[in-house]
Amino acid sequence: AYVLDVRRDGDASWRPIVTGKDRLTATSWEWNTETFPDGWYRMRVTSSDAGANAADRALTSSKTTALFVIDNQRPTIEGLRVSYASGAGGKATARATDTLTSLTELAYSIDDGAWQLGSVDDGLLDDPTEALTIALPPGLAAGTHTLALRVADGAGNVGATSISFLVK
Repeated sequence: AYVLDVRRDGDASWRPIVTGKDRLTATSWEWNTETFPDGWYRMRVTSSDAGANAADRALTSSKTTALFVIDNQRPTIEGLRVSYASGAGGKATARATDTLTSLTELAYSIDDGAWQLGSVDDGLLDDPTEALTIALPPGLAAGTHTLALRVADGAGNVGATSISFLVK
């Protein structure tokens, strides 16, 4: 049987993880981390053969993982602005930030069209904070349009925003 404990980096004591079973015997287990604050953690797995041996012969062993991150917060997108000149196209700029992990995806959609991959100003989507510039296509019809923007972090969290802009 196994017992699982977790400790946030910098904390002194281990916190038991409730597995929902009296005795965890499977060699894999899915952990819902939503009740844990974002941060860096270590997990300790303690195994025991007490269920199959007499008390005087039972053995236990513990192993501790390397640091890993729990990141449940969505990245944020701030300062989204669009400039557009009829016939010439335009651009959208913004800044995307995640508190713990690097951004891994940037996509945009115009007027609920297909999502298209975007790129970041430094050419490599690999930092927790990225400056974004998206080239908008020329030839949008006169009127109001909507640009939707989404970014994902390394933990799979997605942040999104949108803005309406006018083409004259």
